[in-house]
Amino acid sequence: MRRYPRIGEDSAAYRRRLCRESAKARNVDRVVKRDAADVSNLQRIADLPRLIRLLAARSASELNLSSLATDAEIPVRTLPPYLDLLETLYLIDRIPAWSTNLSKRVVDRPKVLLLDSGLAARLVNVSPTGAGPHANPNAAGAIIETFVIAELRRQLGWSQQAPRLFHYRDRDGAEVDLILETADGLIAAIEIKSAATLRGRDTRSISRLRDKVGARFAGGVILHTGPQAQPFGDRLAAVPIDILWSPSG
Repeated sequence: MRRYPRIGEDSAAYRRRLCRESAKARNVDRVVKRDAADVSNLQRIADLPRLIRLLAARSASELNLSSLATDAEIPVRTLPPYLDLLETLYLIDRIPAWSTNLSKRVVDRPKVLLLDSGLAARLVNVSPTGAGPHANPNAAGAIIETFVIAELRRQLGWSQQAPRLFHYRDRDGAEVDLILETADGLIAAIEIKSAATLRGRDTRSISRLRDKVGARFAGGVILHTGPQAQPFGDRLAAVPIDILWSPSG
């Protein structure tokens, strides 16, 4: 995995940001405790840094409150206010599950996202310049997904259509990383792959969703780390991730 520059960011600014992200990872305990104390009267503020590290390891995955509470050693019934606080501090976001009355076999847990992918990478020890020969590919893939969703979330802030963000997984195993739904009910689907080349099975879930929703399906994109864009069937295309900041994208 490599770190991606932001739109309009030159190499010097890019290097400065990497340094800031390293500092944020080192100082997360102090900063979070200070900021949380300013806006909250929760009793266990000292538990927040550990909770953030656990959320970094779960970024871009479904939020299982019971598992998170166990690992954080926080009673599950008292966990939601801490998550609400982290949202207030713009550290995390929870992306709700998307469903349709065409199927009741959906999983309704939200997906949790650490909004700063650089901080998430540092906290889970994924290199900002490359996954490395001994890196966990699942961790690197989750960081790429975290980055892409956070960037899309930022760019949608100036969209006139203002689509809402969801994720999708049904109990038959079909899973789509991101669903964008407009006010008039049209949806677009996005899959995020850390691979540079795609295989037919990589489109299986997004194709099933397309077939399920029919005319409401405006299109689907599989974002990948390779250099080439290509069509992938009816209303589907594979597109390099760098389209997110390319001037021609």
